[in-house]
Amino acid sequence: MIRVQAIVANLERRSVLENTVKLAVVAPLLDLSGLFLPPFYISTEDSIEIEAET
Repeated sequence: MIRVQAIVANLERRSVLENTVKLAVVAPLLDLSGLFLPPFYISTEDSIEIEAET
């Protein structure tokens, strides 16, 4: 828990995106709980490109 608090305190010092905060806080907790090991698998959102013609 002290490690997570230190991560959040460090991130508060600069402007960061929501996904960065989620990764920094949630990833260590998932690792500690063993959720990066089989039978569990992670996936990320697919990125998309949006183009507009003017």
